[in-house]
Amino acid sequence: MKRKLRVFRYDPEAGDGPRFQTFEVEAPEGMTVLDALHVCKEQQDASLTYRWSCRSFICGSCAMTINGRSLLACKTQLSNLRGTVRIEPLAGMNVIKDLVVDWEPSLAAYRSITPHLMTDGDPPETERIQYPGARRLYDAAATCVLCFACTSACPVAWTAGGYLGPAILTKVARFVEDDRDAATARRLDEIASEDGVWRCRTAFRCTDSCPKDIPITETILRLRRLAAARALRGIAR
Repeated sequence: MKRKLRVFRYDPEAGDGPRFQTFEVEAPEGMTVLDALHVCKEQQDASLTYRWSCRSFICGSCAMTINGRSLLACKTQLSNLRGTVRIEPLAGMNVIKDLVVDWEPSLAAYRSITPHLMTDGDPPETERIQYPGARRLYDAAATCVLCFACTSACPVAWTAGGYLGPAILTKVARFVEDDRDAATARRLDEIASEDGVWRCRTAFRCTDSCPKDIPITETILRLRRLAAARALRGIAR
């Protein structure tokens, strides 16, 4: 069975404006959108540019807009898509070339939250013990692969340039809910701002787009409650 792909093309160095190019590929059962792009590049147009790496939806590299939704190309089956498949870069991000977008603003926001455990005292001789019940508190948030599909799907992120965005707030939650981390107060203070948890408008588009099925909106609301409780304790004192 043949399938058509309508793929966004843009090369700023060539001086041409954005356009769409139509490809047609043979689509056997089990073919993903990423597989189809490989066929397009290898057999029809070697200049087609896109990111990819693991092919197992654990690296987040191949996030793109597929039929209007922010998805991972390596996870999305062609058989689940109807008609001509429209493939575009992630929305709300500057396009470097074709389907490749500039992640640097989002990565800069990620670096700003100190994305690693911050602990008190000397390190243990072997490991920091954590019980399964404590781990379960942030199990979902820990699966985030930083594909930024959620940030691209977020209508607030499209217009609020300073907003940390759902991917970054999910990473904050991963550390705030980790009982080994000693920087909860600092992390909550950093996100309790107009560009942090209060900017979210609970559109749930981030949750809908997450390839790891993380309840992102609920996670952000949980951070809000923690930040509000901390602020109220400060007022009470």
